[in-house]
Amino acid sequence: MAGELELAREAFKERAWRTAFSQLATAHAEVALGLDDLELLAQTAYLCGEDAASEKAWIEGSRRALEKADWARAARCGFWLSVTLQARSERAQASGWFARAQRVLEDHDHDCVERGWLLVGAGLKLHHERSYDASTQAWEHALEVGTRFHDVDLVATARQGLGRVLIKQGRISEGSPMLDESMVAVLANEVSPLPAGIIYCSVIEACQEMLDIARAQEWVAALSKWVDAQPDLLPYRGRCELHRSEIMTLEGRWTDAAEEIARACQRLGDPPQPQLGMALNQRAEVHRLRGEFDAAEESYRLANEKAFLLQPGWALLKLARGETEAAVAAIQRSYETASKEVTRCRVLPAYVDIMLAAGAMHRTPWQVSRRCGNTGPHLRCPTRSRDCVFSSPKHASRQEMNTPPAWSSRQPSARLNNSARPMNSTGSTYRPVQHRPRLQAGYRPASWRSCL
Repeated sequence: MAGELELAREAFKERAWRTAFSQLATAHAEVALGLDDLELLAQTAYLCGEDAASEKAWIEGSRRALEKADWARAARCGFWLSVTLQARSERAQASGWFARAQRVLEDHDHDCVERGWLLVGAGLKLHHERSYDASTQAWEHALEVGTRFHDVDLVATARQGLGRVLIKQGRISEGSPMLDESMVAVLANEVSPLPAGIIYCSVIEACQEMLDIARAQEWVAALSKWVDAQPDLLPYRGRCELHRSEIMTLEGRWTDAAEEIARACQRLGDPPQPQLGMALNQRAEVHRLRGEFDAAEESYRLANEKAFLLQPGWALLKLARGETEAAVAAIQRSYETASKEVTRCRVLPAYVDIMLAAGAMHRTPWQVSRRCGNTGPHLRCPTRSRDCVFSSPKHASRQEMNTPPAWSSRQPSARLNNSARPMNSTGSTYRPVQHRPRLQAGYRPASWRSCL
């Protein structure tokens, strides 16, 4: 028995999740495991896809910890059970276990690191409710608790959470380094497997949100290595395939992207996980780019059922099908309801393309620039990583937009050349090719319309 447990613990250290789970489950069937080993059983079961066994072990760990008045462990088991249930979209049960973990610590007024983990849950909830100021406070408090108790897992998790909410508030220069610092801890193997997987996926999603393609490519490559080095690892594999498909799409590898996203949708759909809507939207994007419009529309519909924001893809699909008025209405509604610069920049390229196709030039560059809070003559995406540069004369009028500009050192072609460099540096092929007609037009002394 003792020898088998030692082998199981060693397998856990080596990240051989299936082996560790089998040995721990066998030992537990003979004699009840101690609480430390029971937590290992719960973790390994989750990491190799044995969700029922993981849930059973967390519940048993919580019950036995309460019997021993081990309030911190009882709260910890309840918290991680809540996290794993949330990952399977079982939100009511997840909420119940989270509330129980909170009550255990409140009833006994117990000061422990687990209070910081509960603040992580609170910060996430407030983030999803778009209460960003309150979420910031929760993450900062969680970071303080993690630092005070020297808990590397909590510090890394809280730091990436704080970074994400700062980015949502438009404070990108403050938030991005926090994401990178959290990832450094993960890459150095300082972070346990459960929070490590959460941090990986969260950081990549943040890079996608702020259109930082180069940073996303780097972290997706790191996530791929991390997942591939652990053949037994299941919970994060679907999300890894989703992010790889997104990068392949940007690189113009649409066939590879289609195969990757098909696998991701299968993994994330059985059982349904919160990222399924994102995966269905990505599948729709690949179909749209390949001209498979009926399949794209069906995937957009399924993504919409999962409450995933479809823009700008849905509007671009309408444009591709010749439904220009519907495309204009969709993209305008999406742009006008975007509350932050990061969100607006996601739809801005499509906004301009659709307005150009509709002949609505007077609605585009300089008005967009001012709405985004940029009063200069051109607008860039926050990270300067995509072709979100749309030039116009400073304080241009509608008449001036149709007047050929004087050739000068600040002519539009130079600005377009500058805007193409960040795209080329990412290895993306589709975006620069899409950008080239705009660049060619910039060399003709026609109108500012040609510069787009």
